[in-house]
Parts: sequence; structure tokens; C-alpha cells
Amino acid sequence: LLVKLYVLSPWLVPLARHHWKPLLIMTGLVQLCVAIARSSIIVGILGLDDSPLLRPLINSHLAAYSFWFASGLVVGFHVAEFKAMVQRIRPALPWAMALVGIGAFVEWEVLRRWSGRPWIAGDVTVLDNMFSLTLLLAFFAYEKVNLPCPARLSQIGTMSYGIYLMHTPILEILARGIYHGVPKLLAYPSVLQLLLIVAGVGAPVLLMKATK
Repeated sequence: LLVKLYVLSPWLVPLARHHWKPLLIMTGLVQLCVAIARSSIIVGILGLDDSPLLRPLINSHLAAYSFWFASGLVVGFHVAEFKAMVQRIRPALPWAMALVGIGAFVEWEVLRRWSGRPWIAGDVTVLDNMFSLTLLLAFFAYEKVNLPCPARLSQIGTMSYGIYLMHTPILEILARGIYHGVPKLLAYPSVLQLLLIVAGVGAPVLLMKATK
């Protein structure tokens, strides 16, 4: 995905600089349509996964995530205007983030029930995308707010790509270990979730520090 986006950058950069509104609208609509199509496949309607023409687009990371790259380019060229816009909507952002976050959980439960299955694989849905957007906007709007342990949080931020690359195998190993070694723990999803979060972040950080 990153290679494709960098290859397209000679065309995307001029658009982000001079025609940013059409760029954001176009990439946003493509990403929205892909999210809707993937949700439709989860619940087994429309038969989109059987279409030889639509399947490559629906399964394309480029189509599913292009808006974030385009928006990063646009913000980079129009930082002052972007920050002014974010400050105008700043009071509403925490509420919007909370509402969309709750809505995303509801959306997933609706999709699971409509699918008729006890469990469905993770994907990026419409409200997932909206939650990501409100979260990013909130970070910009409250960038001057003092957080506890800023140095440590900043250090984790610089390691975020490494965490992203390593967390999946670590979570799988831990989950399988719990399943075989302490299966009774599976009856307590809150405790299990906390362990997975701590291990998913902590283990990659410790591995990176050991490597360094």
C-alpha cells in the first residue's frame, strides 16, 4: 500500500496542493463505498464478493485507505487553514468521537447478527472510519493539552509502526497460550482484553528496546 501511494505521489501532491477539495471528496467517496461493500459482504447481500470486476476494488488496500494518505498530504500543504477549521469545531469533537465510537460497537453487533454467525472477522466499517477521523481531528484540536507522562507517550508514538508490525503474532501466541494453558480465563473477556492490550503494546516495545 505504501509503495503504491508513493508511486502515485507525483500525481497526488499537485492535487493536494491546488485541488484539495475534489481530491478529498473523491478518495473519501471511494473509501466509503468500499466500507459499505465490505459490510454488505459480511452480511451476505448483493453478492459483491462474486463479481470479478468489483472484487479487486473491494479487496484493494489502496481503495480502502487512500483517503488517509490524501488527507495527510492536504493537511501538510494547508496546515494553518486546517488548524483554524479544527479549532472552530473543537468543542464538538469529544462528543462526536464518543457517539461515533459507541455507534461503531453497535454497527458491529448489527453486522454480526445479520450475518447469522457467532463471530465475524475484523474489517474497517463506515463508523470505524468515522471514529478514526474524529479521533485524528481531536488530536489536532487538543494538541496543546498537557498529558501525563508526555515523554513516555511520545516514545511509544515513535514506536507505533513497530508495534503495528509485531502485535499480530504476539496476540496470536498469547491467545493460543491462554486457550491451552488457562482456558478458564476465556470466561472473563474484560480481563482477557486487558491482557491482550498490554501484551500487544508492551511486548513489541520491549523487543524493540532489546534490539536497540
